[in-house]
Amino acid sequence: MNLDLPRLTAAELTLLLNNGKLTSLELVRQCHAQMLEHNAHLNAVISISPLSYTESIAKQLDEERRNGVVRSALHEIPFIVKDAMDTTDEFEVQSTNGGWAFVDSHPRETANVIAKAVKAGLILVGKANLTVCIDATSNISGGWSARGGQMQSTYVSGEVIDDEHMNTSYAFQPLTTFSNPSGSSSGSAVAVSAGFAPLSIGADFNGSLTNPAIRAALYTIRTTPGIVSEHRCFPFSKNRDSVGPMAKTPEDLIAFLDVIVDTSHPKLPRRQWKDIAIATLDPQHWHLPESVQKPQPGALDQIIRETLSAYQKIATLAKCVVGPVDLIDDETLEENVGDVMKTIKNDFAGLFADYTEGLSTPKVRTLSDLIKFNEEHRDVELPPQFPHQDKLIESNKDSNTLTEEGYTRLDTKATEAGAHNAIDRVLREHSVDVIMGPADSLLPDVLALASKASGYPAVTLPLSYLDWNGRPFGLLVVASKFQEDPHLWASTFPPRRAPTLSSV
Repeated sequence: MNLDLPRLTAAELTLLLNNGKLTSLELVRQCHAQMLEHNAHLNAVISISPLSYTESIAKQLDEERRNGVVRSALHEIPFIVKDAMDTTDEFEVQSTNGGWAFVDSHPRETANVIAKAVKAGLILVGKANLTVCIDATSNISGGWSARGGQMQSTYVSGEVIDDEHMNTSYAFQPLTTFSNPSGSSSGSAVAVSAGFAPLSIGADFNGSLTNPAIRAALYTIRTTPGIVSEHRCFPFSKNRDSVGPMAKTPEDLIAFLDVIVDTSHPKLPRRQWKDIAIATLDPQHWHLPESVQKPQPGALDQIIRETLSAYQKIATLAKCVVGPVDLIDDETLEENVGDVMKTIKNDFAGLFADYTEGLSTPKVRTLSDLIKFNEEHRDVELPPQFPHQDKLIESNKDSNTLTEEGYTRLDTKATEAGAHNAIDRVLREHSVDVIMGPADSLLPDVLALASKASGYPAVTLPLSYLDWNGRPFGLLVVASKFQEDPHLWASTFPPRRAPTLSSV
């Protein structure tokens, strides 16, 4: 059976496996062939699992199914993980965080989230490319790493447009254009949209999951921090990181989340439109600033127009829709983003050193070591288009420079700005359950501020495709703790359109 991998979902593949029309062995072979055919252009996967490895696992799982053993609803389903999550040598793939400094570092432990998926009968078929280590330079392109190169969207023909005049020092966002797959979990998104695997795992700080997922017409959830283990995932912040799944449908997303989530947390509720009150954000204001994304004539207008149209449609179904509401003003957001970055720079060198303690044969042990390695290997780590590592240098210089009192003040102030004074206030004042706005915006930055407080999970909702170049766009829905449910969206709006890879 020749599978249409960019289109098929995990649920559809499971049905074929259950009915005996497909074996796991056939599935991993076709996923492997799909990667070999398309990854040289897309650069979505940084390490492809050896076919001999995936075949051996598939044969074992096929035998289990024949004997009536099915470990989970996703038994025998392939998945890909961001190359910021460790795997031990048994998986036969490198763990490099997108850089040559980590090649052959041999982690001592596999990330908990990967171990949970494998225990549930899923098959790891590769490690995804990503935006390199904490966006090491202030004008780095979303979806570029030294080891993996520049990723390409499955929906946009040609190469990523390089806006050479653009330079952003904006604290959180890597440089992105309307053709860029965004980051940092870029490969996790592109790999699923390309059919390399029906499911993937990424990590988020401020849009690292949601931005690339929406640009690949995928569903993802920025989970409440802590409900998915971050153990042996490369750290960005001390308490604001989140690990989450990506999938083509809400059904697949929730099934995968159920596998990897901490079992002590409740399952997501299933609700009807008539039970949900929604506050909307003005798309004419909530979009990426020009310093991050060069304006493209017609593209922003289309996003605004179709976002407002979606609001109108939802208003006919939901309990109520209010808006546009005021969430947070630009000055307050920028100020508190800066405050959070001060705490991150204070912490990062220590987090980096803690991470390398878990490596058996590290080439670098400290952030100073990494900076030195990059300089000594400038030809591959700091190429002409991205010749600096200013963010790494700043983080190293600012390590542990904050007093405990100063750190707490900045951390608390930023959390209150994003949580209590923004998200909580809107939910309370307007008596709504969720806040909805364009995904191509700084809404993920608000989530980054707020996430330490109560979680505020966020779900991407694919909406449409740009007339200009075919790149997907959509909405981001923010909810109070454990209240997200993307099923309603899929039952109301058209299903995602699979990319035509031959035209990319």
